[in-house]
Amino acid sequence: MSLFPHQKLDWNLSRLEKRVDESRDDVQTRVDFALACLSRALFHGGDEPWLNRALTQARRVLQQDPANGVAHVVAGLALTRLDRLEAAAQHLAEAERANPVPALAHYARGRWHEQARKVGDADGDRHLAVREIEAACRAEPDAWEPHALLAELLWERAQEAGGPAKVPRLVERSQFHAVRALESEVPSTQRAALRYHLGITCLHGQKYAEANKLLTELVEDDTWRVRAQYYLGLVNYHTGRYKNAILYLR
Repeated sequence: MSLFPHQKLDWNLSRLEKRVDESRDDVQTRVDFALACLSRALFHGGDEPWLNRALTQARRVLQQDPANGVAHVVAGLALTRLDRLEAAAQHLAEAERANPVPALAHYARGRWHEQARKVGDADGDRHLAVREIEAACRAEPDAWEPHALLAELLWERAQEAGGPAKVPRLVERSQFHAVRALESEVPSTQRAALRYHLGITCLHGQKYAEANKLLTELVEDDTWRVRAQYYLGLVNYHTGRYKNAILYLR
């Protein structure tokens, strides 16, 4: 299960765009198109052009239906990623009043707090980001996107708290949510990132056999190969397989 569309995304984007052009007053189709554009931007390498397309479609929905909660969430998420945080906050406040899909709204607010924290906004708060994403996980326990994000946030908190050895509970929680995400139908690119995350956390937790298995699976992945080889070098060093360590690090 997922909060955003991922399956056959390019085909669905083409189909929805055609339907929107044919029926410009079809609000639900435009909402679906906006969500698909946002998914392309957030998870499938679409970046800024697709953020702007998602924002445009959400604004057109809101011209027809100003209380459409999902459109406010899409606009809020797109503006968050574009670092237009004040405008994003306004849309997310409207979304809260409109009461759209609860998990989607919590997910959007969590991403807003984390982005605001990263750019030094006084209202940004990782603790609130974690709380919002936890709420998204409770609202849709089988959706992989909030679990994946929560795994990342908890790992970053563990590192900031002095390292995994000092806060093993945070690392265990991060691993739990990464595993929960992997239990869903995660796109292959995101699946590799989650496996890498688990490999690194296992390495830091001295679970070398698990780290070796997870990282070895990524050696054939063009995106993750070099990082996987580096950490496999460390795994082999810690387990006394020095020749293998040299080969990976070389």
